[in-house]
Formats: sequence, structure tokens, C-alpha cells
Amino acid sequence: MNGFRLSDYDYPLPAERVAQIPTARREDSRLMCVDVRSGAITHHVFSDLPAVVVGRFPDQKIGVVANRSKVIGARFLGRETAHGTPLEIFLVEKIEGLTWEVMIRHKNPKKIMNGIRWESGDALEQTPVLSAVVSRGETPQSLWKATFSHDPMARGDLPLPPYIERRPELSDQDRYQTVYAQEPGSVAAPTAGLHFSEPIRSRMSLSPFEWREVVLHVGPGTFKPIRSDDIREHRMHSERFEIPDETEAALERWKRERRKVLCVGTTSLRVLESRARGMRERTDLFLFPGMEMSSADILLTNFHWPRSSLLVLVSAWAGTDLIREAYRKALENDYRFASYGDAMCLMRS
Repeated sequence: MNGFRLSDYDYPLPAERVAQIPTARREDSRLMCVDVRSGAITHHVFSDLPAVVVGRFPDQKIGVVANRSKVIGARFLGRETAHGTPLEIFLVEKIEGLTWEVMIRHKNPKKIMNGIRWESGDALEQTPVLSAVVSRGETPQSLWKATFSHDPMARGDLPLPPYIERRPELSDQDRYQTVYAQEPGSVAAPTAGLHFSEPIRSRMSLSPFEWREVVLHVGPGTFKPIRSDDIREHRMHSERFEIPDETEAALERWKRERRKVLCVGTTSLRVLESRARGMRERTDLFLFPGMEMSSADILLTNFHWPRSSLLVLVSAWAGTDLIREAYRKALENDYRFASYGDAMCLMRS
């Protein structure tokens, strides 16, 4: 099997297995550990992660790379001023000043006029107004360019994924961010990092670990389904990324030291693999079977949606057959799936 068919990444996911709320404490999530070399699968809780990694790689130094991007209030419900037609605005990326790239969900995007006002309860007069449309999209998936009356970034709803079937609650403002999130810009959380409490993160900053961070601002492409039967035809949205100088220096030193590298999440892995391919500042890298990936020895990730680019990525990294078996065992053992779900640690080399 070459792993190029979209059907290779399908599996039955019962709705009740998709986590709607996080665990009471971050580190209480379950953790499945998979040894890619032997195929052995073991079951833990997330707080076991440091001990499990050290046990798998005794007497080794381990570099940890995590994505410190912060989720912004990117979702607005509004009405078109001219006709009162309800619509949804989704911030995608700041272009310059008050001009943003946005997605607009509306039954007829071609008829949207200027002057959209948000529904924000008693704070309506303080909320941003879409004051000018710079360029228009033609479909609900199209990207628009729009200018606002003032900065919208901190005034929208937290953009929980569409499969979380509830409105954001106050607790989500904390739990849908990593404890180390610093730089606003993502419209979806780098979810593998959601399991880290500050004590666990601190533990993985001490010997034999060394913690470093990158930035990849997650765009709406993380929710974009693969439409083509041949996955190689799929195209990712371009996303901004940054490797701080101290992280770049650490990566070079880790290579000289032959240190093992643990990527916290697929976003961190995509940054390192983009770096390895000479990309700078932006990436649209889509990783699928047959592509060389040598930037990391350990990948921490969640359990991903069927037919998603994220499932393709982890399958490419660890092997399609092994991931299929791991997901089968996860379903048998009542693991929780998707953004607020449980974690998987894949270890190879």
C-alpha cells in the first residue's frame, strides 16, 4: 500500500468519542505511547511523559520544540447592515494596519456589501465594523481582504473547532491556550501542547531535556478537508512561522551533540521540516507518505480526525499501518479524540 489514497485515512469515529470538554487538569489526559521501531503500544497518563521518554532513550539528551503561538478571538457573528442578513466572519491573518484576510460565511457571498456590524451584546458600540471590502471571495471557503474600523483581534469569540458542538465558555479562554502561549496569531490551538501544565513543562526544561520554542500561526487550513482521492493533489493554506535565534542556535547545537529531538505537535514538526527544506517565514508544506522526515525522533500529537491532513502527516511519520493499529486500539480503550482529546507519543530511532 502506497498510502496515497484518501480512503487509506478513513476510520469510523463515533461522535461520543470526540471530546467536547477538556480534562479537569491538563496533565490528566491519557497518553498512548507507540514505539515505531517495534510496534509496541503502552498506555499512560500525560504526567508520565518525561519518565516514559527518558525510559525509552536512557542516557540521551533530548531537545524539546514547542509552538508558542497564541489563539486569537477570531470568530464574529454579525449582520450585513444593508439587509440584516446573518453571517459569520473568521479572521485568518493580519495583513497590515487594520486590513485583514478573512473568511466570510454567508448564503450568498457575492451580495455582501460594506458595513457589517457584529452581534456582541451590550458592547456593540465598542466592537469593530467592517468598513471596507478590499477584495471579495466567491465562495464560503474563499479568502477576502477587509479593513476594519478598529483592531478586531481581541474582540471576537474564541474559535473552537466546528466539531465542538457548543459555544465557547469562560474556561475555554484558558484551556484552549497552551500554558506557554505568547505570540497572538493562531485561529486554532496547537493542541498537542494543551496537555502541558506548568509543572510538566518545567520538568521538560531540566536535564536531560532542553526546551525551545518556535512560532507557527495556525490558519483555517487545519480544518480544511482533503477533497481529492489522491492525497498528493491536496494543497495547504500558507501559514507564517518563525524560528527565534536562540532556537536556531539550539537546533544546530543539538545536531552536533546528536541529541534526540521531541516535537510537541504537528505544527512544530512542520516548522522543522520546512526549515530543512530551506523555507523561511511562510510554509504550505504538506507531509505525506514517501517524503523524508528526519527533523525529529519523537512526535507528541493528539488523535486526529478521519481523512485529515494531520492524520496523513502522523501516518507518514510513523507508518500508515502502525497508525491504523494504534487508532484501532485507542477506540477499543476509550481514548478521547480531537482537540480536547488525549495524546499520543510516537517514538522512533
